[in-house]
Amino acid sequence: MMTDPIMIVPGKNAVLHYVARQMDGLDDVVVMDSANHALWQARQTPPRILLADLELDDMSGVELAEILPNFAPNTRILIAGPASAVNEGEVRAVGAEFVALSGSTADAVRAVYQALNIAPPPVLPSTSELQQPPAPTNTRRPPEPQPQPARAETPAPQPQPKAAPSVVATPKPAPSATPSKPAPSAAVTPKPTPSAATPRPTTNALTPKPAINTAPHPAPAPIDPLDEPAEPFAGSGSLVILPQQLSVLNKLLEILAKEVGAQCVLLSDPAGMVLVQWGALPSVVMEMTGPLLATSFSTANQLARHLQEQDSSAVYIHEGSRYDIYAFNISYRVILILMFDKRVNPGKLGTVWVYAKRAMKQLQQILKL
Repeated sequence: MMTDPIMIVPGKNAVLHYVARQMDGLDDVVVMDSANHALWQARQTPPRILLADLELDDMSGVELAEILPNFAPNTRILIAGPASAVNEGEVRAVGAEFVALSGSTADAVRAVYQALNIAPPPVLPSTSELQQPPAPTNTRRPPEPQPQPARAETPAPQPQPKAAPSVVATPKPAPSATPSKPAPSAAVTPKPTPSAATPRPTTNALTPKPAINTAPHPAPAPIDPLDEPAEPFAGSGSLVILPQQLSVLNKLLEILAKEVGAQCVLLSDPAGMVLVQWGALPSVVMEMTGPLLATSFSTANQLARHLQEQDSSAVYIHEGSRYDIYAFNISYRVILILMFDKRVNPGKLGTVWVYAKRAMKQLQQILKL
């Protein structure tokens, strides 16, 4: 099995396509046709080096460089593009290395090989040799999930009738000739009658009553907040959505759903109760999905409290044969949930990540989280 490969995402960059074709014979090189496929592959086999174009179809190389460390933190990321101070600044801002493609075509190819720490070929191509390059032969896509075959139902075995147990008659013992002794009767003790000579206790009005302790109780010792049994997604105060906020939230969820191609996008509170919803999946019960996702995030909340993280987030990803679900907590006050029906449109990890992160910032501003 390939481990720590070099992953190339050439996009439409002729120089990167040429380098990918030249490295086609190497066993530890894999070429991906999109940034989303590169992210899915990196989740399973993190590459040691990622080389990508600055402009890709599904997202930019900068966005890819920003997302990849969440799945492959030790990957060295190289983003190639036209030499520009702006391009270099954007790439370095996300912790990646910029490969400037300047000068002649031979100079650009040489720069890519030098960035990969590989000796360039002795003969470098000219510009005419790189016009409209064919796609590399080893371009790979992650395997699409196959539907599970229906299992043949095995008829349940018919219960065998049990044989009736045989009854053995046991003779009753003969009555004894010795008469049984009668049970002793309980002795009745007469209740003592109150005697007139016995004085009854009287209450003297002059008898002082016991003093009541009016001293204030000592204040309880302060409790360390980390020792308290924390409620899931504990936040500062309850969340209240105003009518004017509701209309804005509905529009934001609709835009997000259309950007990523989700069939259902919703916001829920820390307990999983739906606050705002756009779209639906008819075969999925939202009243049960929300609380289950909230339970998954409760451990992340406890971890954040243990680490004393005031500003942190957690992500839940479910990739199934029928549904893809992406859930993001926002300040442990609300949960953003995106649901995809794979028969209509499967979720794309990179696209969802980019647009969900942007939507989370907008939700924090709207809800003042």
